[in-house]
Amino acid sequence: MVDVIMQYQGTINEFIGDAIFVIFGAPIWREDDAQRAVACAVAMQLAMASVNEQNRDEGLLKWRWGLG
Repeated sequence: MVDVIMQYQGTINEFIGDAIFVIFGAPIWREDDAQRAVACAVAMQLAMASVNEQNRDEGLLKWRWGLG
């Protein structure tokens, strides 16, 4: 997910357990911060399909995720 976040120019504030705290608009404010944040969330959701496919191939559990 870090690659997706970087693609949308999000700032990773910290990793909290299995969560990633991402900020848009800091340290640099951009006029389209809100749009990039939403696009990033959608891209992360779509990326979960390939993550879970790889996990299945490796005999690992399927991941579920949420966004707040």
